[in-house]
Order: sequence, then C-alpha cells, then structure tokens
Amino acid sequence: MTCDESFFSTLEKKNGPKVFLADGKIAKTAGHGEGTVLGVNGNGDAVDVKLVDVLYVPSLTSGLISVDKLTANGFTAVFSANGCEIRDATGSLTVVGERSGCLYRLKLAESSKKAQGKTHTTNCQHQWHRRFGHRHPDVIRIREEKLGTGMIVTDYGTRECCEPCLEEVDASARSGPHGSVRANADDDTRW
Repeated sequence: MTCDESFFSTLEKKNGPKVFLADGKIAKTAGHGEGTVLGVNGNGDAVDVKLVDVLYVPSLTSGLISVDKLTANGFTAVFSANGCEIRDATGSLTVVGERSGCLYRLKLAESSKKAQGKTHTTNCQHQWHRRFGHRHPDVIRIREEKLGTGMIVTDYGTRECCEPCLEEVDASARSGPHGSVRANADDDTRW
C-alpha cells in the first residue's frame, strides 16, 4: 500500500477496505492498482519491481509491502540482521532490502534521478532539510509564505528517506510509551 498516487501506472479509484495500522488507527483506502519501483538486485543492479494489487491509502506517510501478499504470489522473503532478500518462485534473487533500526526497507536504486545524471544541488530541498537540522518539510513554507528572503529552494524531483531522521524515529519507537515520540514522525523522514 502507498500514499503516493504518482506511483500507480494504473489506478482504480474507489473506496475499499479499511486498513488497521500498527498504532491502532484505521486508515481508509481510496483505490487500488499497480506500479513499478526501481529496486536493487543482489548484484547491485537496478531492476524494475512491478507491484500489483497495491492499495492507495492517502493518509499513510510511506509505502508498505505485504510479506503475506508476496508469499501468496510465490515469492519468499528472508530476513536477517543486515537486511532482507525477496526471491521469486525459482529461487532467483529478485530484490534486496536494508535493515534500518527495527524496520526493513526495500533498497531502491539511488534513484532513477542519478541514472538520469541528476545530482543534489546546493539549493535542493534535501540540502535545506539538513541545514535546518533535519526539521519537518513544512519548514520550507518559510520561503513559500514569504517569511524570509533570499532563500532559494529547488525541487530535486524525488522523495528520499533521510537516514538520520529514520534512526531518530526508530530510537523514539524503542523508548516505549513514555518516550519522546514526535507526532507524524514518518513525515519527517521523506524529502
């Protein structure tokens, strides 16, 4: 399931089943479809990973892959201390994932933007995120709402997860119910 409508190559918009999240909240689905992500195989090569029957859940803050759906379609998922491997029905390594704290994330080709020859610039949103001490993306509204001058922010054209922010979210989650957990912590990791 994903919140990113641009992921879908085909999308049938309709109200669907409710999704029960780990924090006890219920999210509404707004459709389903299929799309492709650019993953990485065991050799480090970029590979297209086609995902089918993906739920569109606008209220999510990132995408999730169902291991149950993978295995139901003949794939196997092997998890280890360092990462995970997803293999097809023949046992061939299809795509790999990386462990980040207590989460496993599909390893995406760093991203298709680099393959197109694009690199971060001094004014891209990722650089400003770091300059502002890994603040929430809404901080960029300073420029949009004309609260400051001389700030130039360009859109790099991709949304990447910020590793230091992911580690902080993981540490907060492990600290338990009395720990310092920020509201919408997942929002802070995607730029």
